[in-house]
Amino acid sequence: MRKPSLFFSKILLGVLLISLSSCLKRSFPQEKKALLFNTVDAGWSGIDFVNTINDTGSYTPFNTLYIYNGGGAGMGDLNNDGLNDIVLISNQGQSQLYINRGDMRFEEVSQEVGFTPKSPWATGVAIADINSDNWLDIYVCQSGSKDDEDLTNECYINQGNGTFSEMASHIGLDYNGGSSQAYFFDLDLDGDLDMYLVNHPQDFQKATDFFFYKYPDTSITDKDRLYIQEEGLFTDVSDSFGISDYNGFGLSAICHDFNGDRYPDIFVANDFFATDRLWINQEGKGFVDSTAYYFDKQTLFSMGSDLIDLDGDLRMDFLVADMAPMTAVTSKTKMFDLGLDWYQANQRFFGIQQITKNAAYLSRPGQFFELSDFVGLSRTEWSWSVIASNFSNAKLPEVFISNGLKRDFHDNDAHQRLFDNQAMFSFDGNPDYINLIQEIPQRTVANLLFRLDSSSSSYNTFDFVDNQRANTQGVCIGDLDNDGDLDMVWNNTDTTASILQNNIIQKGKEDNPHFLRVSASMPKNTQCIGCYGILYFDSTAQRQNIYSQRGYLSSSEAVAHFGLGKQSSTIDSLTWYWADGSHSVYSKLPVDTVLVITQQTPIPNIEATYVSRSKTLPWLNESVIPSLSWSHNEDSFDEFRRHKLNPFKLSTKNPKLLVNDFDQDGKDDLLIMNSAGFSNILFWQDNHGEFTQMMLPKPPFQESRDGIALDLNQDGLLDIFTVAGGNHSDRNLDYAPCVYMQDSSRHFVRCDTCHNPWLNRPIESMELIDIDGHPPLEIALGASHDFKVYGQAQESAIVQWKSGILDTIWNDNLGLITSIESLNDKELIWTSEWGPVYSMKWNNHEEEVFIEMDTIVEEAGYWSSAIRLMSQNDTSSIYGNLGLNTILQASRDKPISLRIGDFDQDGKPEPIVRHFIGDNDVFFPSRREFCITMPTMNRLFPTHHAFALGQWKSLIASDMYPTKSIHQTQTLVQHLGVQDSLHYEAPEKLQIGPVVDFVAINDSMCIILTGSNRMYYRLGNLSSPDLLATLTEGEITLDEISTLDHIRYPVDGSLISIDGVPHLIISANQDKLRLFRIDTSRLDDISSR
Repeated sequence: MRKPSLFFSKILLGVLLISLSSCLKRSFPQEKKALLFNTVDAGWSGIDFVNTINDTGSYTPFNTLYIYNGGGAGMGDLNNDGLNDIVLISNQGQSQLYINRGDMRFEEVSQEVGFTPKSPWATGVAIADINSDNWLDIYVCQSGSKDDEDLTNECYINQGNGTFSEMASHIGLDYNGGSSQAYFFDLDLDGDLDMYLVNHPQDFQKATDFFFYKYPDTSITDKDRLYIQEEGLFTDVSDSFGISDYNGFGLSAICHDFNGDRYPDIFVANDFFATDRLWINQEGKGFVDSTAYYFDKQTLFSMGSDLIDLDGDLRMDFLVADMAPMTAVTSKTKMFDLGLDWYQANQRFFGIQQITKNAAYLSRPGQFFELSDFVGLSRTEWSWSVIASNFSNAKLPEVFISNGLKRDFHDNDAHQRLFDNQAMFSFDGNPDYINLIQEIPQRTVANLLFRLDSSSSSYNTFDFVDNQRANTQGVCIGDLDNDGDLDMVWNNTDTTASILQNNIIQKGKEDNPHFLRVSASMPKNTQCIGCYGILYFDSTAQRQNIYSQRGYLSSSEAVAHFGLGKQSSTIDSLTWYWADGSHSVYSKLPVDTVLVITQQTPIPNIEATYVSRSKTLPWLNESVIPSLSWSHNEDSFDEFRRHKLNPFKLSTKNPKLLVNDFDQDGKDDLLIMNSAGFSNILFWQDNHGEFTQMMLPKPPFQESRDGIALDLNQDGLLDIFTVAGGNHSDRNLDYAPCVYMQDSSRHFVRCDTCHNPWLNRPIESMELIDIDGHPPLEIALGASHDFKVYGQAQESAIVQWKSGILDTIWNDNLGLITSIESLNDKELIWTSEWGPVYSMKWNNHEEEVFIEMDTIVEEAGYWSSAIRLMSQNDTSSIYGNLGLNTILQASRDKPISLRIGDFDQDGKPEPIVRHFIGDNDVFFPSRREFCITMPTMNRLFPTHHAFALGQWKSLIASDMYPTKSIHQTQTLVQHLGVQDSLHYEAPEKLQIGPVVDFVAINDSMCIILTGSNRMYYRLGNLSSPDLLATLTEGEITLDEISTLDHIRYPVDGSLISIDGVPHLIISANQDKLRLFRIDTSRLDDISSR
């Protein structure tokens, strides 16, 4: 048996508090600067490691696609002297191990200690106590080209005497293939560490083959591997545990309990076309692929990943890095433009959208919401490692992202020149091949550190070190100098590795921000991998997990680091959750200490603690009525193929709902207004709460958008009037309203001559009103986009039944109307896209009707709907908008602009959108979309760079290119209105997603349905938590509703009485109807609206 070091002997004493405030007696290698970090000079640190990549020799980007993926960095106390040591991986040279000698000085001892990974092509490094002997071991992954035969991974077992022995084959971890990184974790909770190995095929021609991912070839061996450890030996259980039946190009993973059952699940970040995977642990006996259940959108070129608590609910969310440019110019010159065909094929094959941008996943039970645009982390250049931690010892985490690629292969112009030259396909020693590689420019970009804006939920970059520019891939973090803050190590390509010393703790300074560090161990899981703690202090709580392999190809210290800020002087308590489900509580802890704990007599299992951000409504419970079961199928109309420059879809706003007692038997019936190619459906309710269906035929290309029931011909029977929207057809006739006249047998006959042909236009919304005080009632109709040209508005109208037809009595162009909401019997609210929110009021005087239109929200927006809530003497309105979780951001100073004109003189007007990224605006479409739609623009913008610099004046240089229409969106935030006089932004939780509909529960309460699949295909759809809004004492409170889970793209909602019991019914695009029973005993009143 190896003898434990003095360091580990102290751990055996139980709980040891080490105060660091009195231990800062070393000399600093250089004066600490004002920035958060300073780079330690290599002459002082002794670390002169360079990961040099030769890409013009036997390894090139054309036979080794991952040639620029870089090497990992590792940190851990390898010799148990209390100081973190460093491992740096070289792709083509010698990887190195550095022993920490204190004062940020290190000694390279690789050969002496027997750490000699073969080269090429080493990739990731994992540091863990693999064999539970209290000494950290090192696992190194190997990759290379498809011609390499020996790609065997290596496992260096710490001998406890200052040396390592390579023993991968002895313990069963000698995988031979293309590997990125190993992740050690306890998957079956038996105490020892098991291992998930993230792999990728060496045949990179398969990287862009959809069939390779959709139909995995059992002969492919380069797949991820899962190993279970038993008595020191590892067994490959990939097949029996269910994770082998998929192909992917894995680059990172997160092993974490995502579903709250204590067993760690596995998220895998895959490069190229393979979707990222979520394997849900089946209590240590296998895994189930739950990707489609949890995700509706993912990153495309997924790189590094890490955990973070985005919203402070103590449930871990997570980040995934991609390679999306972050400036206006680079968004056009360096953004991969795969085109519509690729996106559609990808969606068809995998059912999950993949978008080129970083992801920030907000975790909710059974569902992840992607919020990277909302939190400001979506686009950070060609990013590799992402690590979230309390670098400033503040209470909230910061996010570090490493960037860079040796050659700028994602420069679209250089890329095009390269692929236009067919010589690249004939290597065989052809010197032109080398010249082609050298023509690709080299470029370094800045690594980034983000800090949460104290006034919002958005992260912003800040200067954190003198030189942030380096092509950095692998990054690890930990306290290298034992002063209580987190330092960093960067493994850079072609330049010396960077050792970043954290300056937040200053020797002798009284107002240093405080911290608590927890080093924990269990009998076999000596680093406590998978354990976590919740710290209670200053009336707040913070969660930190212990896990080592994180970010990208790298391994950080296995310590829980809590940042406490400057105000904290004592800690109320720490609840520590051990991996086996038990927990321990430590109270009244001092700050600025390392708490060393071992599992001795913990308290039995308890449920994990979360701060609930979502609300389960006790009065709302899901219900299933088989006779009302129905699912929506979308038609096959390919909108973006016909209208390539449209920024949003107009064709996916169904199904709409209309609840009414159509046969006037005292029971609610339901009309479903369907998509093009499908009949509308009427569900009749019987005396027992059961339903029967009746089809209401409509023109085949018509998409019904709204409907009302009224007695048009005054025969005592309710008729039905529906309007059509969208842009499926180029014929006015296909947008004709439908009038269904009911007879005494409950049959409806469609009357095609019962309306003025002037009404044959896309209409989005309508509302019954009594404008003249005489029957029949009038109908307000809100017209939308011209079906031929997005953004071209048409006239809205008020119609009345006259002499057997519906005819116009008032009309005006109010813009692109999206909804009409009745506030009372004398006022309507009209919302519009690319325009304001209007109020319409009317009054009668001596048989003459006066209509007054007022603008109640002046800012032009993407307004979708509105509702007014009332409570006692308080009145407040909510106006729904697109929200802030998209690259399309708007303000008065930086609006989104839409111009319509025949810019290429082909006789057809086109809509063109420009928007701001930072301080500069660019065209919204890609150059490909722009020039395919208007081929003459190839001459105006011959390169992507020219297109990125293009301005409105580039298109509108003379009267040759007249602009027919100009719109601007000045805000995308949801607004609140008080007494219709003061308008202000709604709380941030309402800005996460687009508001689709408001469903009034009673006068003071409504459900807010959010989410949209109408976004442009390169942006991806938006899903977000649905909300409950309640007006109390003049203030609107908003709560997430967990009851309405997995309604990703809602369209409409309504109340319906079924067998005398009120229900909430919700429709969603390409989804089933959802029905929720309302318990009136727990709710005072139900809305009659």
